[in-house]
Amino acid sequence: MPALPANKPNGIMNEGTFSDTDAAPDRWSNPQFEAEVRDTAYFMWEQDGRPEGREQEYWFRALEKCLRRRQADADLAKGPPPA
Repeated sequence: MPALPANKPNGIMNEGTFSDTDAAPDRWSNPQFEAEVRDTAYFMWEQDGRPEGREQEYWFRALEKCLRRRQADADLAKGPPPA
């Protein structure tokens, strides 16, 4: 198994796009949003009685919920559509 690059979080690589030497900024990384998803997943897991072995299910449900909330907030910030 190849070693994971030290400069990418959790060994995530931009496959086929950048090499380790390109050092492109990671536009997908947002610690505040990750914390929101993590907290949401935890609260959903707690409400369901802490079932074991379903971490990914709760993570993806929380991610979808947070993405929808973020999109709704962006839509509201734009204001009403022109008449």
